[in-house]
Amino acid sequence: MKGNEIVMEFDEFKRIINSRAQDVGFSEWEIFYKRKNEFIVNVSEEKVDEYKLYKNIIIYFRGKYEGKIGKANTEVMDLESIELLIQKVKENAKILDCYSNEELFEGEKAYPQVDLYNEEIEKLETREKINIAKKLEVCVYGIDKKVCGCSSCGLSTEEEETQIANSRALEISFKSNLIRVFVQPIVKDDNKTVNIYDEVVTRDIQSLDVEKLARKSVNEALFYLNSKIIERGIYTAILSSRSSAKILNAFKEIFSGEVAMKGRSLLGNKIGEKVFSNLVSIHDNPLENNGLSCRPFDDEGVACRNKKIVEKGELKTFLHNRESARKAKCKSTGNGIKDFFTSNLTVMPINMYIENGSKSFNEMIALLGNGIIIDELSSESKRISIETGNFSYRGRGLKVENGKITEPVDQIVVSGNYYELLENIIEVGSDLKFIINDEKVSIGSPCLMVKKLAIESE
Repeated sequence: MKGNEIVMEFDEFKRIINSRAQDVGFSEWEIFYKRKNEFIVNVSEEKVDEYKLYKNIIIYFRGKYEGKIGKANTEVMDLESIELLIQKVKENAKILDCYSNEELFEGEKAYPQVDLYNEEIEKLETREKINIAKKLEVCVYGIDKKVCGCSSCGLSTEEEETQIANSRALEISFKSNLIRVFVQPIVKDDNKTVNIYDEVVTRDIQSLDVEKLARKSVNEALFYLNSKIIERGIYTAILSSRSSAKILNAFKEIFSGEVAMKGRSLLGNKIGEKVFSNLVSIHDNPLENNGLSCRPFDDEGVACRNKKIVEKGELKTFLHNRESARKAKCKSTGNGIKDFFTSNLTVMPINMYIENGSKSFNEMIALLGNGIIIDELSSESKRISIETGNFSYRGRGLKVENGKITEPVDQIVVSGNYYELLENIIEVGSDLKFIINDEKVSIGSPCLMVKKLAIESE
């Protein structure tokens, strides 16, 4: 309840606001609705250490009044909010100095079908989620006596629903959800303490194996207890799939048409030109089954599709929303994404990844001969420049001699230029893996072998 008003479901809210928009004289209007639910639990010593439940909605309403488009949003669905939205949109339209060229989207003839929602995740009770997190912690402590704690250990579930409806008969919606299990075990010996974060993100509960995650994270931390320092130099290196995905995530904006038109991407006017190694092909495919942020349409209602941004080193396209596409005199690629809290529209990849090659990780190591595997990069310590492509990360890795891993190396700094890095790819692995970033964008890559990479100790 809010005052004397009754909070309603979105379908009823939509019906009433459509009726009111007609009554007050809007010639066109559109409602954009997004709901996000997130559950997070952290456990410590088999007790709940942190428990959070976020439930957020936002409704973005725009309408054309006397030839001008006004906009407003609300986080409450009741009769009072409807009247406030109508009033604000009228007022905003009236104060505009010129008539708007902005047009509502009438929709597509057909939209792709994607399976993004698992009811098993929705049906998981809070008690069951807590028990999964507790089981993970128990597994971690049971692996080795050198485990002395966990910086974090827990589970989260995320659910999202998007609906768009307008006076041009567009009415579309989709729901998606995920479950994430995460752990950061701390291992310690007489000389050193190591903690390493790892997680599994999936829609398939049946594939969730907390014992496997515990073993993997603890064994990796134990291995790095014996890490060495390496000499500063230029190395032939393999970027692990997760390391490569993190750098691609940091530079995803260079493939935005919006960013390119502002002069912030060195790819600029290079569509049709060879810009990277011919071993590099990059997709943005919101329909990819293995991706973590798939969707059938973007936040403007444009149908999503697979785009080959780079094919065998050649730049094929930039990503666009409707506005950037209009300026570039091309069609939207279905990458118009709204910021949840401000409703500002931008260009964003949805499920971007570097295409798999043919070599397994072990085959890549054998081909490397002598060099370094960059196993992990710290996003917290990164320094990047979108404009120049320069980057610097702290991280850790593995020394390779005669085609075999010989010892772990830690406290390293990896630096270079992302454009040059993708030009210097000499082999691509077949172990494509995805991460999901803070913006809920899915980014993936297989491991990549780089001809030369600057590495030094901290």
